[in-house]
Amino acid sequence: MSTQTFHRPRIWTLLALCCMGLVACSRSKPESYTGYVEGEYVYLSVPVSGYLASLGKRGTHVQAGSTVFTLDAKLDQKSLDQASALSQSAQDRVSNLSGSRRHSEIENAQANLRAAQSALDLANSRLQREQALAAQNFVSELALEDAKTQQRQAQAQWEAAKAQLKLSKEPIGRDAERMAAESDFKAAQSVAEQKQWLLDHSTARADTEGDVVDVYFRVGEWVPAGKPVASLLPAQGRLIRFFVPEPALEKLQPNTRVSVQCDGCPHPIDAKVEAVSTHAEYSPPVIYSKERREKLLFRIDARPEPGAFQLLPGLPVTVVLP
Repeated sequence: MSTQTFHRPRIWTLLALCCMGLVACSRSKPESYTGYVEGEYVYLSVPVSGYLASLGKRGTHVQAGSTVFTLDAKLDQKSLDQASALSQSAQDRVSNLSGSRRHSEIENAQANLRAAQSALDLANSRLQREQALAAQNFVSELALEDAKTQQRQAQAQWEAAKAQLKLSKEPIGRDAERMAAESDFKAAQSVAEQKQWLLDHSTARADTEGDVVDVYFRVGEWVPAGKPVASLLPAQGRLIRFFVPEPALEKLQPNTRVSVQCDGCPHPIDAKVEAVSTHAEYSPPVIYSKERREKLLFRIDARPEPGAFQLLPGLPVTVVLP
């Protein structure tokens, strides 16, 4: 009797462990699909041709704004210097034609105007005095006429001095001449800007952080305009591509988060569904029926979270759905 009492708690413990094991075995594993990493490469080129002067090494990690390669731009620099000199010469000509006379000439014109004004004031006073005396018959008509003549001369000299001062403050060149000089300056400036643009675009820089995956020329080789010289894999240029059957589409909509596992990854990587294909793809044999519905697959592209540099293009992965 005591023996049965002693073994009964142990039996109940074994039964409880068996039940827990059955419950654990009955739980379904998370739904997962196999896929691979797709790389979105950027092919770097420049719109000018020339000899390759420098090139980054394959596998180099670059930051945004870093120089990847440059072309020999000595000829473009010489052309830019020439265009800049012509533009500066044209600008100086415009400034010369648009400017007024020297300051000393303006001061001289102002002094002449003051002198003419004093002479005019004196002539006006004399004419008024002669007119008053002529009204009382104290002066002859000849003296009055002489006063009027001197007043008219003083008036003319004052107007001439005033016109000279105005002319000294106006631009030296004529309007048509200034307009022609301004057109020459704009044309020379446009040529200089074109040369500067060519010089700036003889260097290729990375627009974003990434890795130089491959190079297609060597230093010293001639590079045609627009020909890719290097390919860059941006930091955010990786996609997780996998295929799911039609029943799984309801779980995978844009912005849905999934978990990505791969060999060598220390921990799962979060990714966000970016695109769901609207066209179905069939796995062979290409026969559609209710019995072979699992052959109808849809492509899913998911973007991993920033910092997933260990995901190399072509790497097989396992995508676990939420």
